[in-house]
Formats: sequence, structure tokens, C-alpha cells
Amino acid sequence: MGQAFAASYLIGLREGLEATPVVSILVTFLWPARTPAAPKPSGAAPARTPAPSPSETPQHVRA
Repeated sequence: MGQAFAASYLIGLREGLEATPVVSILVTFLWPARTPAAPKPSGAAPARTPAPSPSETPQHVRA
């Protein structure tokens, strides 16, 4: 009886070890798709747009 229990335990342990990489890969690929984007910190400065290059500035604005 004890040997059958030990054999069943070892077989179950092996099955769990075989399933672990599969579950890990699935979680890795599926987890980011379900998480929302991280909110910006409240003290963050607004994003600034870069100044236009001289070639993008209209002629009537140039000095």
C-alpha cells in the first residue's frame, strides 16, 4: 500500500512539473494583454512638443 502511494505521488509530481512550463508560457503571453496601461504619475509634467525646424516654419513667420 505504501509503495502504491509513493508511486502515485511521484507520478503526480512529474505531471505537475511537465505542466509548469506550459502554464508559465501561457501566463506570460496572456497576462500583459489583460492589464490596463499604467496611469501617469500625478506630478508628471505634460509632454512638450519639439520646436519646428526652420524648414518647417512658414515663410511669413520667419524674421
